[in-house]
Parts: sequence; C-alpha cells; structure tokens
Amino acid sequence: MDNLKKTIKKISKDGFFSIYISTILTKVVVLFGGVLIVRFLSVDDYANYTLINNAFSILTILGDFGVSSAILLYLIENKKDEIKYGSYLRFGVKFGIISSLFSSIIILLSPVFYPYRSKIVENYSLVLFLVPFFIVCINVFSAILRANGDNNKYSIYQVINTVSHYLVIVPMCLLFGLAGSIFSQYIYYLITVVCGVIFIRKYVKKKNVDKVPLLKSEKKEFIKYSIGAQTANITNTLLYTIDIFVIGQLVTVSHDLSIYKVATIIPNALSFLPVCLMIYLLPHYVSHSKDIDWIKKNNAKLFKYGFICYAAIALVLIICSKYIFLLLYGKDYVESTHAFIILVIGFIFNSTFKVPIGNIVSAFKHPEYNTIANIACLLCNLVLNYFFINKFGYIGAAITTTLINILASIFYLVILKKVLKNREKLTRKDNSY
Repeated sequence: MDNLKKTIKKISKDGFFSIYISTILTKVVVLFGGVLIVRFLSVDDYANYTLINNAFSILTILGDFGVSSAILLYLIENKKDEIKYGSYLRFGVKFGIISSLFSSIIILLSPVFYPYRSKIVENYSLVLFLVPFFIVCINVFSAILRANGDNNKYSIYQVINTVSHYLVIVPMCLLFGLAGSIFSQYIYYLITVVCGVIFIRKYVKKKNVDKVPLLKSEKKEFIKYSIGAQTANITNTLLYTIDIFVIGQLVTVSHDLSIYKVATIIPNALSFLPVCLMIYLLPHYVSHSKDIDWIKKNNAKLFKYGFICYAAIALVLIICSKYIFLLLYGKDYVESTHAFIILVIGFIFNSTFKVPIGNIVSAFKHPEYNTIANIACLLCNLVLNYFFINKFGYIGAAITTTLINILASIFYLVILKKVLKNREKLTRKDNSY
C-alpha cells in the first residue's frame, strides 16, 4: 500500500495525471467540436472540408523535417549542459523554420501536380500556405516544455491549443460555412503561438547563456536523427490520409466520403490514450536506454495492461455504437457504425503495440526501423485500399486500416525484439571493458 502511495505521488509530481486529464479534456473538446462542425456544415461542405484537410496533410507530409522529435531527444540528453542545450535549440529552430518555408512552397505549387477533386478544394487548400510555420512553432514549443519535464505546463498548452481551435472554428463554421472553417485556422494558430512564446520564455533565457555553434559532426548527427524520425512520421501520416485520398479519387459520392470520415473521428480521437502515456514514459525510456532489465519489465506491463484496457473500451464502443452515432451525429450518419466497428478493432492493436513500440524504438535512436515498418505498411495500405475500396466502397477503407494495424503490430513486435537483442549485446560489450 505504501509503495502504491509512493508511486502515485511520484507520477503525480512528474505531471502524469496532468497529461492524462488535459488530454481527456482536449479529446472531449475535439469530439464535441467535431460533432458541431459536422452538424453546421452540409454533407457536401463536410466532404470538401475533409478533402482540404487531407490535401494539406499530404502536401505538408515533410512536416518540420523531424525537428521537434530531435529537439526533444537532444535537449533531454543535454539538459545539464546549458551551452550545448542552447546550441541544439538554436540549430533546431533554424532548421524548423526552413522546413516550414519548404512546405509553404509545396502548397503554392500544388495545383501543378496534386489531383484536387474540385476547384473549391484547390482554392481553399492554397489559402493554408502559411499554416506550416505556425505548426512548426507549436511543435517546437511543446518539445521544449517536455524536454524540461514541465508536463504540467505542457498539458495546459495542449488544452489552450485545442480549446482555442474549436472556440474559433465552430462559430466561424456556423457564420461562414466552409470558408469560415478554413480561414479560422490562422486565428487559433496565432493564439496558440503567442501563448507558446510566453510558456517557453524561461527555458530559452535560462539556457541561452553562451552562443556556441554546434560542431559539424553534431549538426550531421542531429539532422540524421531528425530526418530519420520524420521519414517514419511521413509514412505513418500517409497511413491515416491515404484512405481518404483513395476514397476521394475512386468514390464520386460525397455522402460516402462524409460517412467514412465521421466513422474515423472517435477511433482517431482515442489515439490519445497510448500517445499521452508515451508522452509521459518516453523520457523515462531515454533515461533507462541501457537498462535492459528495466525495459523488458516495463514493456511486459505496458503490453499486458494496455491490451486489457483497450479491448474493454473497444467492447463498450461496439455494443453502444448505434446509440453513440444517433446521439452525436444524427440519423444521417448512423450508417457510419459499420465502418466504425471495424476501425475500433484496429484501435486495440494500434494502441497496444504499434504506438508504444514506435516510441520506444525512436527513444533508442533507431528511427530507421520505424521507417522500414511504416513503408511496408504503406505499400500494403495502398494495394489493399485500392482493392477493398473498389470492391466494398468506404467499408473497404475501414477493413484495410484494421488489417494494417494488425500486421503492423506483428511487425513492430519483431522489430522490438531485434532492437533489444542488439542493445543487450552492446550493453554487455560496454560492461566487459
């Protein structure tokens, strides 16, 4: 009992409960904000809204070139070295700004190569060309807060980000329809960036004592990890956008696209469960990266209890699916329950294995394994999506997503075993000297 109290006290001090409470709050806001958007936009407008956001995700697939992931890792490793900390931070910020400019140029040039479904989707997509800069800023600010262990402030920042999003977009949708949903992004991103500057100020000032540039080898290592992490992120993002893209190309009925998109809202929202758990655990895995016994022990707990919890949640959702959709989205979207049930099964595997293992492998500086796994999944996704969507319509997209999550989980377990085996050999070799 005393040990339990000590554990609870420790994780509470570390900000574990802050992360979960804030994430639950933000997901509730996302869920109900999403419900309002669905209800305020017509079926055709919601289909266009979905295609615009999907196009943006694909066109900005390079993201921040993995800068936020690299900043998080290298700031944690150099937390006690103020000079190195400042050097990595400055280099990372410069690299991030360059990446946002590159994404902006891609968006502006997109009419030349991207297969937009309509002129409306194309025009509104171009409006978002400055958004990548704001996203990079928010990602970097979040990484700085996490690297300094300020999980409480990080949690508040995530709440501000989400709440400001829906406080702006919902009334804009109601007043101006599709146009309001797009232009509102500049307002809420600006609010979030200003708050982020205030939140990280002390960590930037504190560590910015002597401006010493990184060595060439250090820059090379940072960029190598950064690009490796982003390559993994690219393929992972495509796994979540390719189904909408293929449906948009193969299915001409806007109704089907809207039905499928609504079916994905709750399963995607629930991804916060493994994500916020790994937000808390990732710094601990980095700190214990050479302690194989600690890693194996905690992996066993992570998978065992994770599977039980996620399966229980999935079972409740499947049983109540019809009532959930009637209550939240109305009778026009009850048809979404068929795809929803299939996607919830995939959620169990994604949350139990894929997300945690991907983070653990990344913590050990092996983003290339994530890249290999995601490329394999992406290729399977493309082939299966084409086959199943042609045969079963939007239901085929749900089947593909769930199959990919199951296959990815098996693949990731094999990768984790290989990584731990190699790490154990290196640890024994180091101890022998």
